[in-house]
Amino acid sequence: MLGSENADSLRGMYLDHVVMDECAQINPVAWSEVIRPALSDRLGGCDFIGTPKGSGNLFHDLYHNVPNLGDDWTRSLLRYSDTNVIDPAEIEALKREMGEDEFEQEYNCSWNAALKGSYYAKEMVKADEDGRIVDVPWDSNHEVITSWDIGWSDNNVIWFFQLIAGQVRVIDLLVCNNTPLPDIIKKVRDKPYLYGTHIAPHDARVHEYGTGQTRVESAAKLGVNFRICPMVPVMDGIKAVQSTLKRCVFDRVKCKVGIEALRQYRSEYDELKRVYSRKPLHSWESDYADAFRMFVVYMDGGQRSLNFAGVGLDYAERDRGMRSPNAV
Repeated sequence: MLGSENADSLRGMYLDHVVMDECAQINPVAWSEVIRPALSDRLGGCDFIGTPKGSGNLFHDLYHNVPNLGDDWTRSLLRYSDTNVIDPAEIEALKREMGEDEFEQEYNCSWNAALKGSYYAKEMVKADEDGRIVDVPWDSNHEVITSWDIGWSDNNVIWFFQLIAGQVRVIDLLVCNNTPLPDIIKKVRDKPYLYGTHIAPHDARVHEYGTGQTRVESAAKLGVNFRICPMVPVMDGIKAVQSTLKRCVFDRVKCKVGIEALRQYRSEYDELKRVYSRKPLHSWESDYADAFRMFVVYMDGGQRSLNFAGVGLDYAERDRGMRSPNAV
């Protein structure tokens, strides 16, 4: 019996059969790069079992891709009502004692149930139900706004937005890791978009030891003139995003990972104290959520009025006059 926290520690084995429990919480690399190759020599098999925990994880992707994987794959989904293993009185007690989302996930095997402590799960489920996670084409008649969460060891995440007819169209996403700023900016330049405003967090003004310059100054030399997001409390920004998501339309392919990150972004839950932390859990979703929040807060001018959809293009017009002719 082994854990998958460090997938590389599993390398070098020869396996006849594997059971991967709570598959939704397993690092996908553990399967694709380690366990699957280890099964090849002996033509071994694997069982994936667990409870759904949304989309964008190994369990979800494998389960929904089974029809495309061949006849040697099979799947089953067994709700409490399919097995009748649990006494009906116990089911009623569970419904009273558990939250709706938790019950749907644990006993109805719902792929769409909101995660415990998630800030945006319900808004993202609603977006999917409303048909707002679709193919979103770039409109060349409108400028593209970018919003950055600048990191090095963490992901550098950039969202691409267009504000059209009162909609916030989320058309693209770029994620880089351990990538120098000039290379990131080149990737942005290589996209076909006509850019308006580039939004960066306030820590982009911090001087870097290597150059003595801020990231704002370094980017300006490369043709990107950042506008700095106002500082507001994180929870105020989260509330602003919750309201803004109601009029967002996401490109389902280009923004797939970001959509799942927003859905899973959550506060930490203390099982013993039965309370949520007052600040978000820092995990892989954080960089995506932070960059998205920067966009909302900046376009709202830090006023928390949530009325930016009608004035967003005014911000772009304002910033156009502040850019050099050669800016991205």
